[in-house]
Amino acid sequence: MKYPRVIFSFVFLFSLLLPSAYAKNVHTGFKSFVKGGDDNVASGRYSTVVSGFGNVASNDFSSVLCGTNNVVDGIAATVGGGKDNTAGGDFSTVGGGEGNITSNQDTTVSGGENNTASGDFATVGGGESNIASNQNATVGGGQGNVAGEFDATVGGGRNNTASGRFTTVGGGDQNQATTNSATVGGGFSNAASGAFAIVGGGQNNIASSSGATVGGGQANIASDGHTTVGGGLANTATNDASTVSGGDFNIASGVTATVGGGNNNTASGGVATVGGGEGNIAGGSFATVSGGNFNNASGPNAMVPGGAFCQATGTASFAAGRDARALNDGAFVWADNNNFVISSTASNEFTARATGGVRFISAINNSGTPTAGVTLAPGGGAWASLSDVNAKANFAAVDARALLAKLANIPVKTWNYKSQAESIRHIGPTAQDFKSAFGVGEDETRITTVDADGVALAAIQGLYQMLQEKDASITELRQQVRALQEQMQKLQPTSH
Repeated sequence: MKYPRVIFSFVFLFSLLLPSAYAKNVHTGFKSFVKGGDDNVASGRYSTVVSGFGNVASNDFSSVLCGTNNVVDGIAATVGGGKDNTAGGDFSTVGGGEGNITSNQDTTVSGGENNTASGDFATVGGGESNIASNQNATVGGGQGNVAGEFDATVGGGRNNTASGRFTTVGGGDQNQATTNSATVGGGFSNAASGAFAIVGGGQNNIASSSGATVGGGQANIASDGHTTVGGGLANTATNDASTVSGGDFNIASGVTATVGGGNNNTASGGVATVGGGEGNIAGGSFATVSGGNFNNASGPNAMVPGGAFCQATGTASFAAGRDARALNDGAFVWADNNNFVISSTASNEFTARATGGVRFISAINNSGTPTAGVTLAPGGGAWASLSDVNAKANFAAVDARALLAKLANIPVKTWNYKSQAESIRHIGPTAQDFKSAFGVGEDETRITTVDADGVALAAIQGLYQMLQEKDASITELRQQVRALQEQMQKLQPTSH
């Protein structure tokens, strides 16, 4: 009983500083005490009323310091002042205010109006019409707030409810944390109804499953285990561990699917991703649409990095640009900005529409100028190798006739690639024979078109030289024949 005696001693010493008691005060309890005021009653043992009007301390060690019509009927309970307050729980306290009630052990209402702390060790800091109705529940202040379960907390605001164990509502208006360990930081009309669910703020957001989170924004929903909506407007994460970071009207409905942002995007495949943009869909498992608008990656592991109106529907397919369609497994389709659809035609096919031409650059100089590579001109049908004299060095003359002789000795046959059907025939030498004969090229397994063209041109020159020599010989023979014909005509007798 040390604690009640300390309270009584403090109240008694405080009362000595006040004026002498008025009339009509009553103290009927053993060693009870009324110091001042009017119509006050101290009826409990060691109870105390210091001053005020119509106050009642009716239980052992109970105290009313001042105020009007306050009632203390809990053991060692205290009302500090105010009006129409009731401290009904043992060791409970009402600091002041009006119409406040503490009705269970060690409850506290610091002040305000019409607040109630009815659970053991419950606390209402102030405000109006707040209720802390279960053990260790706390309402810091505000209006119309309810902390209704064990260890529930409402920091403030208005009409907020923390009705699950260990739930928290920081503030705001009409927010609800209704399942164990759920949290609403603030905002308006938000609900955290899953265990360990969190709504940081915003308006009309819902985190309705275990571990779900909505950071803020408006009308967002995280409705399955460990789902997350970072913010934005009307976004939905509906499958386990799915995420929408922001934007508006986005949906992550696949398991661990992600939408980074943008507008009206959907990641519906398992582990699918839409980075942003508008109207994009990642519907295949592990599919990705990085951005752009109205793109669709519906094949497993398919990808659209961006652009518009592209579709990657084959497994591990890739479509980019405008109106590209990768319809087959493993197909890669790149489309330029022409407003026409271009589609793959076979699995594992590379298709590119580039009506402005194509360039492959394989080397540059110190200023970044291309020094090697090939191009396909707009509207063209053949690759052009870079052949600028300024890109070449170490020139050496070619003996065209000797080269022609070597070419004549190289086996030229028809054959098929092992990777193709036997019916698909090709003609030419092997790279090993070509390298052995002419000593050009990067290795012994490939013949570059520039070297094949060079050998052909040199051989043509050799043939031309030989033809020139033959033509000269023929001309000389013709002259000789003409001379002989003239001599024979001179030797023939003249007719009379």
